[in-house]
Amino acid sequence: MKKHRLKVIIVLVIAVLIVVFMVRNHAVQYFAAGLAIFLLGMMFLSEGFKEINGGFLEKLLRKFSGTKTTSVIFGALTTMIMQSSTLVTILSLSFLSASLITLGQALGIVFGANIGSTTSGWIIAGIGLKLDISILGMPLIAIGVLMMFMKDNINLKALGKILAGVGFFFLGIAYIKTGFNGYANSFSFNFGDKNYVLAFSIFFILGIVITSIIQSSFATLTIIILALNAGTITYDNALALVIGTNVGGVVTALIASISASLDSKKLAIGNTIFNIAIAIVCIALLPYFKDIVNFLDDLFRFDPKNYTLKIALFHTTYNVIAVLLMTPFIPLFEKALNKMLKSKKSQVDMPRYIDPSLIPYINTATEALQREVRHLFSNARYVLSVSVGLSLDKLKQGSLSASDLDNYEWVDISLKDLYDQKIRAIFDGIIEFSSSLSLASGDEKFSKEIFALQNSARSLAEATRNLITLHTHLRKFANSKNKILTEQYLQLRLMFGFLICELEEVLTFKEDSMESKTRLKNLKESFKLKDKNALKEVEKLLSNKLLEVDVATSLLSDISFSFNVAKDFINSTGYLIKLHKHDE
Repeated sequence: MKKHRLKVIIVLVIAVLIVVFMVRNHAVQYFAAGLAIFLLGMMFLSEGFKEINGGFLEKLLRKFSGTKTTSVIFGALTTMIMQSSTLVTILSLSFLSASLITLGQALGIVFGANIGSTTSGWIIAGIGLKLDISILGMPLIAIGVLMMFMKDNINLKALGKILAGVGFFFLGIAYIKTGFNGYANSFSFNFGDKNYVLAFSIFFILGIVITSIIQSSFATLTIIILALNAGTITYDNALALVIGTNVGGVVTALIASISASLDSKKLAIGNTIFNIAIAIVCIALLPYFKDIVNFLDDLFRFDPKNYTLKIALFHTTYNVIAVLLMTPFIPLFEKALNKMLKSKKSQVDMPRYIDPSLIPYINTATEALQREVRHLFSNARYVLSVSVGLSLDKLKQGSLSASDLDNYEWVDISLKDLYDQKIRAIFDGIIEFSSSLSLASGDEKFSKEIFALQNSARSLAEATRNLITLHTHLRKFANSKNKILTEQYLQLRLMFGFLICELEEVLTFKEDSMESKTRLKNLKESFKLKDKNALKEVEKLLSNKLLEVDVATSLLSDISFSFNVAKDFINSTGYLIKLHKHDE
């Protein structure tokens, strides 16, 4: 609460200072308003791409992130299109959290995003300074906002946000440019040749700070180029700022990874190490980098006095060289990060695939939810095997006999503790995630899938809770002196072994085929018949006085519990096979 109040106070103080400066100086008004409009454009653009229906970003990522090279290309191209390395980085973090891509693929995407982000410099230096792009911005804003009212068409609404975002970009650039031009004759940050190292250090740190606060390297680069064009800073100052901007850009990923998975933390740290290492190399070899820029400047026949284009060229050269140097070492980088960061062993199994940051990407979020339910199914199967005294290894071999059950060594654990360790946290996570996803989807097809997955998880949780009651008697009477009673409980245990084998086979089908439906239907019918026969058998044993009344009553209750558990497992599988399956 205190931290929240402190943030509010800081924001209010900054807001008051901005208002004071804006009232006293028109240049500050244009600069502050331009930056706000620019960042608003970024927000609209990011949201627009997220909201395009049909999993646009997810499909692209699946198609172009198979190898380290294609991952780099994907990162570069998507960042060029969306003009947001932040969005691409967070998308990679989200997909990595859901285990939909590997750490190596994610590193390639983030490296590629660094190259893609350099196009913003060319847009500003090549177009923004030569044309009054506010003329283009205003019509785009008008058209985009009108399209945003098309609530019945999700894609048109998303496209409207994208157009409005581009329009706000252009308008913001125009305002920032006006603000810097107003300061051009007032002062400049020229420290002189004698204080070159001091000036470079100050501007390098300033680049880090500005990008960390704004959380947009595009916005920072825009400010740098416009300030250089206005003569407020020198070319060398701009070089220091650009290098600092690349380092400051890692803050977004670090913040996003705080509450994410261990792999996401690895990616954020890997991205940080990459950017810091390359910054150090560039600073140490800056004269050579400047020579490369001058050579390319001559090669492309740019105006040697056009330093804004030189900055754009430097930014691209810097990042391309960095990625070319690092891409071959991505596998080694991945191994080093895996050794550096290891998960703490915990008895409680946590959700593995679902992450709140996936919710804007409905297709991928639904797939992640399905994977998590399969994860829960696997854990529930383990709890079932432990509670009824079954060896999963024997079941996987397809051989389970009465002698195997007689020789089984029961796991000495409380079923309540096992439920808390293997089921509770995952189930709670599934319900919380699926509820948020259902609200965000706004699509009947996805809502049905999410509802089916919720029901599947509930059935599994209910089944494992019922096992807590059943476990004690199954273990107690596994080797009873009353051979008839032992045989009855032995049959229940064999029945569960048969159930696990059947459900595992049904879940291997790739889609909701007639075969899977028929198998489940037959399984339900066979279990109903087994339930009736078991009840009749116990009644017969009771009437023949082969079982005591209290023992027979307890057995009848356990049979009822057993078939409820079986029904819940079958229902859970039924919900899962209604959805298209993805290989894990």
